[in-house]
Amino acid sequence: MLYKPEEIVEVRNARLDTIYEEGKDWVVEDGRLWFPPQSRVPITRIEEMFPEENREGWVQKRVGGGYSLFSEGRFFHDKQVVVSYKCRKTSRYRAIGAPEAACPKRTAAKLANAEPLNLLVFGDSIAEGANASGKTGAAPFMPTWGEQVSAILEETYGSKIAYKNGSVGGITSEGGLRIVDRVLEDLAPDVAIIAFGMNDGTSKVAPDQYAANISAIMKRVENVNGAADFILVAPMLANPDTFFSGNQAEYADVLRDLASASGGRAAVADMTAVHRELLKYKNYADLTGNNVNHPNDFLIRCYAQVLLSLIMGRGEEENVSNR
Repeated sequence: MLYKPEEIVEVRNARLDTIYEEGKDWVVEDGRLWFPPQSRVPITRIEEMFPEENREGWVQKRVGGGYSLFSEGRFFHDKQVVVSYKCRKTSRYRAIGAPEAACPKRTAAKLANAEPLNLLVFGDSIAEGANASGKTGAAPFMPTWGEQVSAILEETYGSKIAYKNGSVGGITSEGGLRIVDRVLEDLAPDVAIIAFGMNDGTSKVAPDQYAANISAIMKRVENVNGAADFILVAPMLANPDTFFSGNQAEYADVLRDLASASGGRAAVADMTAVHRELLKYKNYADLTGNNVNHPNDFLIRCYAQVLLSLIMGRGEEENVSNR
């Protein structure tokens, strides 16, 4: 769990259709959950997470030798649990997910006046929504983070949101630059959430080249709407046990440089920093949908919360999911 619990309210499976019983399925000792031998909670052993032999389609090579368990779809989702608990608000509670910049003023004004807003999400598979339970057909069928942001903004402000997700799995920022004109054919965004970097990092794209690609994508958006605002998303981290981990952590700073040069029309949602902070208290497997480079429902909600806290200007204490 992210915080030391004062009271466990409920423990369920990630599908939310099974409630686990205290004493029988779980116990708490020193602020940690333990699962007795008779527990119904699905347990994945260390040797299953790090197999010695290759299983085609089920593993990725592990740094240092051997393999790391891997699967797309709902495999990891079905092995995870959801814990509702009460905890004290600490300085750490306030730090995670805190917005570091204000929403661009044009977007903020449109929302405040309940004006229509064209919202584009454009990025890689993480932006596309890979491993969200709603995409894999698993309960509780959680929407992608882009869908969550769009729906909550529309509900909160009364603005009519024209939402488009032009993201494509597997592409880098260079790939995004190649297809962005096609993505923009049927939508002139008022605000574009640009979220590349995971695949760039795996390919070890230099930060200055990454920044040049993102800047060029921004200019293409400006070609269809010269008043467009931008939210630039720094990526979550890849599993450091795998060779997918590269220089993803180097992109947040160059995105801040782009935002600083935008004249107040761009802001940065630093999911790199959020993920890094979460990983101080959770295992990578607790936050992933494929154990390599995709978020699970919990981390997808964190994406949505960080973006909403930035756009809506809410206090950071409202923007942390407890699990």
